Amino acid sequence: MGSTKQQPAAEASSPAPADKALTVTQQLQAKAALPELSRVNYAFWVVMAVLAQLNWGLYPVCTRYLQTSTNHKPIPTLQLAVVINIIAYPALVIFYTIPSRIRAHLAKRKQQQQQQQWQQQQCNTALDMASSASCGALEVPPALLNPDQDPNDSTAAKDEPLPPLKERLKAGARVAAVATIVGGIVALQALTNIYAARLALAYLVQLVFMFGPLVVALANTYVLKQPSPPKLYPTLAAAIIGAAVVLIGQWLQSRATGAAGGFSLDTLWGLLLALTSTLLLAAYFVLLQVTRRFVTGEQILWANRNVALLLFTPLSLLIEGTDWSWVFLLTPAEWGILVYTGVSIYTLGNIFIQSSTRRVGSPLVSVFLSMRLVASILGSIVLLHDIPTSPVTWVGFGLVIGVLSAFLALQAYVARKKAAAAEAAAAAASKDDDAECGVADGAGKQAVVDVESPCSNGTGKHADSK
Repeated sequence: MGSTKQQPAAEASSPAPADKALTVTQQLQAKAALPELSRVNYAFWVVMAVLAQLNWGLYPVCTRYLQTSTNHKPIPTLQLAVVINIIAYPALVIFYTIPSRIRAHLAKRKQQQQQQQWQQQQCNTALDMASSASCGALEVPPALLNPDQDPNDSTAAKDEPLPPLKERLKAGARVAAVATIVGGIVALQALTNIYAARLALAYLVQLVFMFGPLVVALANTYVLKQPSPPKLYPTLAAAIIGAAVVLIGQWLQSRATGAAGGFSLDTLWGLLLALTSTLLLAAYFVLLQVTRRFVTGEQILWANRNVALLLFTPLSLLIEGTDWSWVFLLTPAEWGILVYTGVSIYTLGNIFIQSSTRRVGSPLVSVFLSMRLVASILGSIVLLHDIPTSPVTWVGFGLVIGVLSAFLALQAYVARKKAAAAEAAAAAASKDDDAECGVADGAGKQAVVDVESPCSNGTGKHADSK
């Protein structure tokens, strides 16, 4: 008897070693698991990812214009980064913090209403069962007579003691550290991008960015052990080829017009900074998935702003001096470009990139990095008046757009097939459950007849049976 009492305890404690036995890769894979989305939500976030990448493609165009094409002296890079982050501060409050607070308030109120409805239903059930129990027909479970003690009731958690202050401080410090690291990576990625756009041509910077999807896909495949989207690698290869064709066309055009087509030392430094920015962007995409259940998007965005201001402001004063007179020399059009960069690109772009990455995965979002090149070329035409005239450039445009359009169509087709298969599996499982319940009900009724029927004898057979 003693051994039988100890067996459940041993079984209850057995999962703990299994959890500890998880490897680091398995833990990262579990943390990076994506949520289940409907077809409409999946398509919505894919479109948001495309729009965000197009928007970010204008970032080097706008920052290069502000640093090289203004009528006054060039804007110092660190000072420009500080002003962009200052503009992004109220934008983050308006477009993210306030909507998040409103959604949280509405969700909390809805949860309270559902909880009240559940408690009312439980009370009604308890009263009905109590009235039946008064006739001796039914015993009322104690949990129904006191629904506040139900373990699934969220109100019961209010009576539980809070963890010690030291543990809460440690947990808060860990969350703040993770958010600061991820936010700092975003800030450094943006800064290296600004410097790269100052030193190298925008399309050369975007050429380096075309290698970002490969880095992200390799990290997800070999570090997080996640399956890649269908036809990911052929799409990446074709998109990079198309981007290279665009760049070749631009280079041929620069040679034909007599512009500088070679590589200077500044161009080399710009490409190295672009490579650094690409690696930081890939790390950001991967960390967004890994930290999805640990830190919120709002914490990362605010950490990004705080790190940028606390780091870039003293560096700008130390390296570039205290002359900020360029702020008062900007024209209304230049102010418009600056505000667009801080609000639309740096704030809304980060919000959409972050949200879409945590819902559809970094490999899929990174595929659309090629769209940044398209936006960069188109932005250069409008803002910098750099019009591509080489037919090779337009062939590259068509290749990139065609490949990505085909990839989107394939993803939509695969999503429809998965949804149909899931619905069929759910329907089959429901039918199996109904069949099992029917068999169980029939067996229960037969058992009641065998035991309680007055026509049965002690052998379990009917008295009139031969």
